[in-house]
Amino acid sequence: MCEGMSIFLSSNSTMYSSEHIQPHFFSFSLHQLIHHRIQKMKEQVQELHRDITRRKCLSKKEAVSDIVDECSQVDIQINTQVATLEHMKIVFQRVGR
Repeated sequence: MCEGMSIFLSSNSTMYSSEHIQPHFFSFSLHQLIHHRIQKMKEQVQELHRDITRRKCLSKKEAVSDIVDECSQVDIQINTQVATLEHMKIVFQRVGR
């Protein structure tokens, strides 16, 4: 983020500096990270599914356990992200008034 960058909202003549905006960009980065982790898990689950159905081999209990643990971690991150977005929604609604 550029230092000293600011945004002017003409609706209520309020000026926001990069310090105010920075957390929102962090939230977007976290969203991208969560998306990437979900894609990775999807590929892992597809690979396990292929092992069981096409290759007729048993999946490793360790691999399944790792995916389940990853799902739990992502679930926590998603819930945190939802709470953050709800808070941001309230803040932006106040600004828009």
